[in-house]
Amino acid sequence: MMLKDNQDSPHHPLHPALSSSGTLSETPMYNILLLGATQSGKSTLLEFIKQYADPSYVANRSRIGYGNESHTRDVHVEVVTTTLPVYKLFDRKDGNREFDTTQLKDERSFKKFLARDDDLELRPEEVPGSTKMRFRIFDTPGLNDTTMEDDITNIAKIFPALSKIDNFHLIVIMDSHHVPLFPSQKSAFTTCFDLFEDFKSLMTVVHTKSPNHNRFPGLNKFFDTKLSQRSEFFNRIAGRDVPTKRIDCDLEETAPAHLCMTWNAIREILEIATIKPPVAKKMALVRKMPTMIAVDRKLHKICDRELDFTLQLCQTESGKLKMDIKLTELEIEKKNKLLQEHDTDDLLLLSEKRFDQGGGPINWIMDRFGGQADQVHTMELLEQDHTIDNLTVAQQAIEVLDQKGGRGETSWSVRFKRHAFKPGYYHVVLSTYKRTKFQKEVRQWKWELNQWNKALKGTKEERDALNEVVENKAIESPEKSSTSRPYDLCNKAVGYRKILDFTEAETLSLDLFLRLVDAGVYQGGDIDLQVQALEEQLVKEFGIRSSK
Repeated sequence: MMLKDNQDSPHHPLHPALSSSGTLSETPMYNILLLGATQSGKSTLLEFIKQYADPSYVANRSRIGYGNESHTRDVHVEVVTTTLPVYKLFDRKDGNREFDTTQLKDERSFKKFLARDDDLELRPEEVPGSTKMRFRIFDTPGLNDTTMEDDITNIAKIFPALSKIDNFHLIVIMDSHHVPLFPSQKSAFTTCFDLFEDFKSLMTVVHTKSPNHNRFPGLNKFFDTKLSQRSEFFNRIAGRDVPTKRIDCDLEETAPAHLCMTWNAIREILEIATIKPPVAKKMALVRKMPTMIAVDRKLHKICDRELDFTLQLCQTESGKLKMDIKLTELEIEKKNKLLQEHDTDDLLLLSEKRFDQGGGPINWIMDRFGGQADQVHTMELLEQDHTIDNLTVAQQAIEVLDQKGGRGETSWSVRFKRHAFKPGYYHVVLSTYKRTKFQKEVRQWKWELNQWNKALKGTKEERDALNEVVENKAIESPEKSSTSRPYDLCNKAVGYRKILDFTEAETLSLDLFLRLVDAGVYQGGDIDLQVQALEEQLVKEFGIRSSK
């Protein structure tokens, strides 16, 4: 469905960009939607509106359908600028004074009045305090199908074409009194009123093709009764008194009295748009029709079973996760115990060495005559896998010649001599911290402990999410990018609860309604196919993933 603007009208009241005073931002805009069956007079009404705004405008009869054929196949929009003047008749035979309608006392005088042409002048009169206003009028294709499903589809096709419109001020339901209120007509009108609950307050009925010669009170009681009955029908389906107007749709009739009555009727219709509080399109709710409810109920049964099955899987999965948590906690306990035992400053002996010489007669003789004291002694600890953290030396009568390595190094060595004629010793203890000796193991255990703690946290979150879903505490699916089975089950359970809420609700948002109809839902035909289409679309709408 396309939206077509009138971009080439030469008459500035019909095109605000050519307005002679004020700016567009200062001129209020009122959106009016025309709905009705084919040949109900929507396009004709639009032509009369343009004539009302600019009496010099010549009606474009190429846009008017004939017979049962409609010329409006897409949504067509016109913007009309006007100050809403009242049109009055002035009698040239009576000194150009305003025509006195009180002299119309009977059928003969009324018909004579309607037929007067050259001696009556039609003039617009500004209403005190009036300002320039713009009316954006949407002429729509006819609603002329025979089933409620088709009515729903046709109405839904209109709204996507109005995507640039934020709100509406008036919805005009066109009712041609020539067409009897057959069941198909009643169905179409009922759908208009019932489907868009929030738009009811904006709806006004215009009885079209109502000849002006029937306007005289009591002139055609049958016609008056007929319109009254049709008005009662609209009041009944709306649940309130709906404003009704009548208009003659004869563009060939140009007598001043006819134009005056028609144009002032147009003014009254446009004025209604200025006094009604607008309804925002994005806030509008669509009331579900019986055929829609039938599809919803069948889907409700399917999703109810699906939810029960999913909740059983959630409980089973939660039990598995409970066991996983216990096993993980045991692994964490083991790692913590290993770290408590090995990640400490307790010292472990690497090596203990002792040199002891001297003292007594024999050593004195050896020092005196054998040069024993001049001998160089060596001690060493070969390269280790870890550092030496502690080195303790006790010595007496020893001269250290040089020392390498030691604390903070991975090896150690020393060269020394004993003082002559004295007993001497050199005692060394080399040790390392426990965490140093097992540093590779400690590093691995810490890494494993971190992994186990992460796993424990994630498993508990999954278990808690499943439990919340089972207990119906979860409103939304967990905000996780993970596609693990527990989160998939949570996503599915929450999603199907949303579908159940949707199927139990009496209304839905206009945007969602349009997306569903666009996807082929609620368009009649085999109900099982409708249910399948609705489920597939709602699965997408609510982001339900398939569980693993």
